[in-house]
Amino acid sequence: MAAGATAPHGGIVSPWTASGTDRCRDLRHMAWRPMRSFPEPPTVEAFLEASLYAGSVLASDAVRLAWADPSAVEMMTVGDIGGHMFLVVRRVGKRLESALEAGGQDPAHGQAPAGRQAPAPGRADWAWAPVNTTADLELPEHRQVRMDGAHVAAWGWEEVHNAYNARVRHVGEVLRLGLPATTGVAGHDLPFSAYLATRVVELVVHTDDLICSVGLASAPPHLALTTALDALVDGSRSVHGDLAVLRALSRPERVTGQISVF
Repeated sequence: MAAGATAPHGGIVSPWTASGTDRCRDLRHMAWRPMRSFPEPPTVEAFLEASLYAGSVLASDAVRLAWADPSAVEMMTVGDIGGHMFLVVRRVGKRLESALEAGGQDPAHGQAPAGRQAPAPGRADWAWAPVNTTADLELPEHRQVRMDGAHVAAWGWEEVHNAYNARVRHVGEVLRLGLPATTGVAGHDLPFSAYLATRVVELVVHTDDLICSVGLASAPPHLALTTALDALVDGSRSVHGDLAVLRALSRPERVTGQISVF
C-alpha cells in the first residue's frame, strides 16, 4: 500500500538486536508450575520478535514527525495506531498476570461481540472482526479501538514510545515464567499460544500500517511474518471455508468476493 492510501480497518521500543534474539532462546528453557512449559516456543519468540520490530518502527523519526497526521488506516492518525500497538502488548501482559494469579489459567471469558466471527469448534483461531463496508467502521468494537488508540496517542510520541519499551521488557520477563494453557476469547478457551499468534498478527499488520503511513521501507523479520501469515490463513479458512481459500490462492476467477479476515 502506498503512503497516503487508505485501508478499511484500524487491529516496544527496543531496537532489533541480537540480545533480543538471545532472550527469546532463553525462554525455551523456562517453565512455571502449574503453568505449562512452551509446546510451541517459536510462537513466544515470534511475539517478542514482532514486538521489537514494531518498536523499532514506532521509534523512528518518521513516525515521531507524523504523529498527529492522518494515517493509511481510515479514521486513525499515525499516533492512534501507535497507541493501539502499545495496548496490544499491554493486554498480553495483563492476561499473563491474570493467569499467574489464577494458578496458571487465564480466567477471562466472555461472549463474542456483535459482528465478530467466533472460533469454530476445535479450531485454534481468534474471533475475527471483519470490515466489509465503511459502515462497519462504526460498529462499537471498531469505535472502541479508535477511541482507545487516540487516548494513548494523546500522551504524545515520546511518552508512548517510552511506555511501549517498558511494557515489552515487562512482558518479556513475565513470559519467562511460562505460558498459561489457555485464555478466554469470545466465550471459548483458546490455547494461549494461538492467542499469542493473533497478537503477532496485530503487531505485524499495524507496523505495516505505520510504514505505509509515513513512507518507510521495511519488512517484518522472518519468524514474526511467518507466524502472522499462518494465523491469517487459518483465520481465513475458518471464516470463509477451505475451498474458498484454495480457489482464491490458485483460481481467483472462481471466487466471488474476498477472503480477508479483516
